[in-house]
Amino acid sequence: SGAVGVVLGVLPEQRSTISGGDFAFGLSFAQLVGCFARPGTLVRLELCGGGMVSALHVVVYAPEPDNPGQKWMVGATEMARSVVKLVGSAVLEVGVSAGEGWPRRSFFIAGRPTAGNTVFAQPAVALAAWIGVGVGWQ
Repeated sequence: SGAVGVVLGVLPEQRSTISGGDFAFGLSFAQLVGCFARPGTLVRLELCGGGMVSALHVVVYAPEPDNPGQKWMVGATEMARSVVKLVGSAVLEVGVSAGEGWPRRSFFIAGRPTAGNTVFAQPAVALAAWIGVGVGWQ
């Protein structure tokens, strides 16, 4: 059977002092996916694909930022997940996803040698995995 889903997420900024600077990067996103679902009595398996819109949060504490703030991107997303019915309406969800965002960005420290100035570069494919307990509904 088929299903449509909306996924909203926030990955809070993670602060790092690398390459002689002080930075934080995070991500907020929304996905709209269509899924092929194999419902079962206890386990529901889903394979999904769709589109996403996201904002990469860029916080620069030091050195002086050149172009800080939100960096928007769009892209494709794929997801596989299983939802296991526990008791009552409680469910256990386990999943993996891949996202291909555009435009991809890299962040550099200006005035440093090219070999050591990259602070962060978005990968061509971003992977995520999750496990959680929640409430399911039809």
